[in-house]
Amino acid sequence: KEGKPGEFLQRNYFLANYNLEQAGAVLVPTVRTTAVLDAVGDRGYRLVNATVGAVAQSVYTAAAAVELGCGVALGFDNISYIEELGLEETGEAPLLIMMIGNERPAPADFRYEIA
Repeated sequence: KEGKPGEFLQRNYFLANYNLEQAGAVLVPTVRTTAVLDAVGDRGYRLVNATVGAVAQSVYTAAAAVELGCGVALGFDNISYIEELGLEETGEAPLLIMMIGNERPAPADFRYEIA
């Protein structure tokens, strides 16, 4: 869609630990979960989750290899994403969102000297 996506991304994220407007990119892997369940039955839930987990791990690894920060989140309004991305007809649904961008200095604000 035309325009900046940052406002939509931040408005539909439920937590305060990421500012999606500042992310370099937001990846939204989608899955046709009902089609998987129709094909393989209840074990399809495990297959879908394993696939999405493998995608997330691959993105984390690739981001680290090029010295980028990466975060994965589940706290978002996936119905709004289905509408925004026009996925109603395909039966796809986002199961997580992945933010990639430059690391901020001291991102965890961890003080190792007092640990």
